[in-house]
Amino acid sequence: MKKIIVFLVLLNIFLVSLLIILYSNYSDAKNKFNVQKTNKIIAKNKKTDAIIDKSDPIYIYNTHKFPRDSGYTSYDYNMNTGERLQFADSLLYQLLKNKLDQLDKYIKIDKEMVLKVKDNMFFVNALKINTGQKENLIKSQKLWEEMRVLNSENVWLGCAGATACTGMVNDADINFVLERMEKIKKIEAYN
Repeated sequence: MKKIIVFLVLLNIFLVSLLIILYSNYSDAKNKFNVQKTNKIIAKNKKTDAIIDKSDPIYIYNTHKFPRDSGYTSYDYNMNTGERLQFADSLLYQLLKNKLDQLDKYIKIDKEMVLKVKDNMFFVNALKINTGQKENLIKSQKLWEEMRVLNSENVWLGCAGATACTGMVNDADINFVLERMEKIKKIEAYN
């Protein structure tokens, strides 16, 4: 009987020590995994930050915090969307101004080069392309503004009488503005 008790005590000591070793290995492995996981998250965030253009007007709009974001009443909703719409409009018109300035800059360069370098068709073509792009951008903006009014009127007809109708119209208008910004961003001067 003594032999069995001694054997069981030794077996228990062996099992407890084995459990302690396994647990410490598990803890070490878990810590290494968490460190690697954290490093991957940090690396992923660095890559994401490098890809995100923080001067992009849509990024600026989406990350901007508005004072009434936490409002729950239809009044708060209407006011919030009004503030958002004004902000989106300001970003749109700044983007439009920047694109027109960029096209003007290249048109000026192209004109100078056409005068300096005679018979160079590259600058003649670049001047035609950039001038045409500028004219088309101005025309398309005027047409877009007319479509915007019609779109807003259409949304208003669909929700007329609702307490949050102004907010609904503003939301639709904001989406229309954001889509326009995406299209304007793609316009590049020919150089």
